[in-house]
Amino acid sequence: MEEQIRELALEGINLFESKEYQEAIKKFNEALNLIKDKETFIREQVCIQYYLGNCYFEQAFKEHTTKQRQKKYLNNAKENFQNYLILPKQTMSEDNSIKDLLILSYMQLALITYNEQTCHNIHEAKKYIKELLASWQKSQKEQDEENKEQKCYAYFWLALCYILLTSKTNHPQYKYLYFKQSRKYLKNCLALTKQLNRLQHKIRIQIYCLNLLGDYYLRYSFKNNQKAYFKAARKIFQKSLDLSQDIENKKEKIQQQIDTQYYKSFCDFKLNNLDMYFQWKTKIIKKNLNHIKNKTLKEYITDIQAALSVTVIEIENMCFAHYTNPKVCDLLFGTNPSKGKDQLLSTMRMNSCTYMNDPTEGKSLLDFLGYQELSLENKTSFKSHNAFATCFSARVNDLNQFRLYGKVDNIEASGCCLVFNKNGDWVKLPDMGSAFRLANNEKKKFTDINDFKLFNIESNLNDLPLFQVAYIYKKDEYIQNDEDNTLDNTNKFGIRLKSIGKNANWNKLRKEKLSKALMGLQDLLNKRDLKDNDSKEPLEESDIQNALEYVRYLFKDYAFRDEEEFRRLRIESIDSENIQFCEDTNNIYLEYDDITSMVNEVILGTNYEHTEEKRKTETFRYLLKQQDIDIKVSHSTLPINH
Repeated sequence: MEEQIRELALEGINLFESKEYQEAIKKFNEALNLIKDKETFIREQVCIQYYLGNCYFEQAFKEHTTKQRQKKYLNNAKENFQNYLILPKQTMSEDNSIKDLLILSYMQLALITYNEQTCHNIHEAKKYIKELLASWQKSQKEQDEENKEQKCYAYFWLALCYILLTSKTNHPQYKYLYFKQSRKYLKNCLALTKQLNRLQHKIRIQIYCLNLLGDYYLRYSFKNNQKAYFKAARKIFQKSLDLSQDIENKKEKIQQQIDTQYYKSFCDFKLNNLDMYFQWKTKIIKKNLNHIKNKTLKEYITDIQAALSVTVIEIENMCFAHYTNPKVCDLLFGTNPSKGKDQLLSTMRMNSCTYMNDPTEGKSLLDFLGYQELSLENKTSFKSHNAFATCFSARVNDLNQFRLYGKVDNIEASGCCLVFNKNGDWVKLPDMGSAFRLANNEKKKFTDINDFKLFNIESNLNDLPLFQVAYIYKKDEYIQNDEDNTLDNTNKFGIRLKSIGKNANWNKLRKEKLSKALMGLQDLLNKRDLKDNDSKEPLEESDIQNALEYVRYLFKDYAFRDEEEFRRLRIESIDSENIQFCEDTNNIYLEYDDITSMVNEVILGTNYEHTEEKRKTETFRYLLKQQDIDIKVSHSTLPINH
């Protein structure tokens, strides 16, 4: 039986490594069922319970996992880690590999329960790791390489415990004390790594420590706005980047550099090194513009995208609203009154840009540039790809937006306003390449930091970059200028780009970059029969069309300026398997994501209850609670008749 148990456990581990979590769970449970006496096969039980917990943990964070299912998986993970931690510790006290698993299980449990009010599991993890470190301190044994590495990781996890505690307390004195402790243990870890002989393990641990320390300095800086901490964080991230050059595993090296450079760029932004920050954005973007052959054309398109794409550091906890009708809201949150408690949730959609409210969608920029798409006589040829967008507004609980969108029975302000990013955690590190999947996109192997992830067709749509929409107008006797116009006053056109965040210098720079790129692009297209000065190559029509696809849907007509729109955008080949068809609306669309963990508040319109559907706000609140979805619900009191 011992051999059978170990064989099943090994099969489960292999399935786990292959990310076949459900099959792995079956194998682990089969192995556990063979162990009748729970006082036996302790080592095997430890291994199985640990991996079982991780199977559920990994499933919880898979793409398109609903919040309901995520909670179920996390509860299962929590149960397995707890089962593991009550196994007789005296039986496994001398087994170093089991000690490693014990630390990890304590930490997984602490992370799973982090959002709960209690800090019990964090303190339990801290207590166990301290006991382990104390026992090693007393031991007279000479520590080998494995023991030293184990001790390094123990210091690292202990530091993380204190950082978690820092985030959980609002008391300034405790925050500072916890921070001092976390810094102390990270320094202990870094000091001990100098004794390690295995270079790759040494580098990995040092990078973990530096990034954790830099991340904390950065978070602390945001709350206290202390320039010294931003400088310290930047220095730490630079050291981590330097170390990452020696990582042998190419994939690991690239991912480490991407993550570290991302946070280092935040420091540049906060320290007003804005040219360096803009340069970082353009470097990432340029690698994605693989269709554009002409060098000058690529430069202009890169700068336009860099100016209009926004990151979490630029928006500074700015909220975004998505207005929709109550029926769609019911589908997204499972709150249809006629279907009761057990309702399946739908994902939010990205709709085709072809049939949005702006009939000039995708054409405003072409008019500004004076560029006319070629078409055959008496007919229009269709492109091999289609643009899809999910749209958001900077105007939350806004009367005009309520009047325009989500109406029921043509009654104004009867829809719903979904609020995103109140906690500042919605905008993530974007995969800039995932927005543009033109039909002839060639796959290639990544060769450096900026190539990684760009050709991952299955990337999560929530990793799509967030763009701010700019509004184009032609000056006439009624519209002469706009306070947010980025172009020179002598130009017959204007481009409205509203400032975001609090950094006036950054808003000034991005407007200047956008203006310069647009005027340069306009000039280049007007002279397209000439050779490009840099590449000495003609500007081909196909190259222009490909280039404009990257930016044309980031501009709208000035008439829609009050929307203050932001959008996540995706260009998809028309024959893509990702495109779906809705029979009810006769429209094609892409699935965006389950948004139950993204929306912070639902604001029901003033006239939500005043339609023929006879909806009730209390029913919506009740059904939302039945779905175990923790979202604030409020009722707008904007003044409007019904």
